[in-house]
Amino acid sequence: MKLKIKIGKLKFDFEINKDTFKVIGELIIKMFL
Repeated sequence: MKLKIKIGKLKFDFEINKDTFKVIGELIIKMFL
């Protein structure tokens, strides 16, 4: 499963697996807290 995220001019392509979800989740939590 691939996830593409666009933030402004930045583009991120992620290969999704359980470890990736954990890392992305931690990044999102840090950004919003």
